[in-house]
Amino acid sequence: MQKIYFSYIKVATFSGQTASTILIKKLLSGKDYVFQDIYLYPLKRATKNKMLLIFDWILNTFSTIPSIFSLLFTKRATLYINLGQGYFSFLRILWWYVPVRMMKRKLSVIISLNGHSFVSWSNTSNKTALFKKILNSAKIITVVGNVQKSKLVEIGIHADKVKIIPNTIDSEPVNQQFTLNKHRDISSKPVEILFLSLLVESKGYPEYLEALLLLSKSDPKLKMNAILCGPLIKTKHCTRFKTIKESEKWIAETIVDINKVLDSSIKVRYIPGAKGTKKQELFNASHIFVLPTQYPNEAQPLVILEALASGCALITTNAGEIPSTISNNEAIILNPITPENIAKAIKTYIENDEMRMKKVNSGLKIYNEKYSLEIYQKNWMQLFSYCNESYRNIPKFNN
Repeated sequence: MQKIYFSYIKVATFSGQTASTILIKKLLSGKDYVFQDIYLYPLKRATKNKMLLIFDWILNTFSTIPSIFSLLFTKRATLYINLGQGYFSFLRILWWYVPVRMMKRKLSVIISLNGHSFVSWSNTSNKTALFKKILNSAKIITVVGNVQKSKLVEIGIHADKVKIIPNTIDSEPVNQQFTLNKHRDISSKPVEILFLSLLVESKGYPEYLEALLLLSKSDPKLKMNAILCGPLIKTKHCTRFKTIKESEKWIAETIVDINKVLDSSIKVRYIPGAKGTKKQELFNASHIFVLPTQYPNEAQPLVILEALASGCALITTNAGEIPSTISNNEAIILNPITPENIAKAIKTYIENDEMRMKKVNSGLKIYNEKYSLEIYQKNWMQLFSYCNESYRNIPKFNN
């Protein structure tokens, strides 16, 4: 029985980084593994009192001490860390990780990188130097794509240490008959369009709504039901709207503008978020999925995989690890990212059945070949076995 300690962010909403870790635990449960969590806590930035904010973080963080002591006194343990990319992310790991490594020098450590911001860092910056020291303490570093691996090799991480393990999603893909039925006679019924993500400006939701407004005015005869789905999030990268309330107001007003265009058959509605069965129903009902992201920390969006597995025609970008996830065979890749180009891509999919179905079928095929639950499970089982010294050589992964 192998004991694995999982250190990852405990979030109140949704985080793809956290979701990927929880899925590993779910897939490996009952497979001769015992798990224990060492949570990493975010700062509750909604708390206006800074002293209260820091005190709350310290209190939560100290609650992990029993798990840390357990790690210290467990023989042949494996530690998995889902590492964030920022000084605070490093701090919430290092305060306990440094003494643990000093006392357990033979500890097998896996560090997973799901974020993408480190790719843009200067190779000679202090942040990169600290990042490299943390990574070099691990036995294996996992990333989700080629861009991330190339950057790590560039800053001096040995290539053999870095393993590409793409993400997956916790649901079964549809079959080809389902996609055929869904996309049959699309011109004779309202086309279902979906944007589903955290609503961060740079994920492209403003451009998405602006594209729908353009279509409602230029092509009012198009029959479309469009959905904008996700909770509004304000980050340091958001510059267009000053507050979440301002974003909410703009979304509401823009949706009203689209829906009131005379003689238009394009209708839009906003859903604050969807999980589980409700989210799967939205994907299964959608013909076209749109994610015009320019998000600086974009790596391998789980919603892209969900769209592939649900038989959606994709409209997206070359942000982050999307180029190592899909190609022009599976999606319309926007360049540049503008409302006009999004509108054009949506119209192209509606008017060209053959092209749309070709991309949908290619997307379903690549999902089954590279991103299935079975492949993800096998990759992680091999990796943990290697860390437990069951493998003499680093295993080859199915990616």
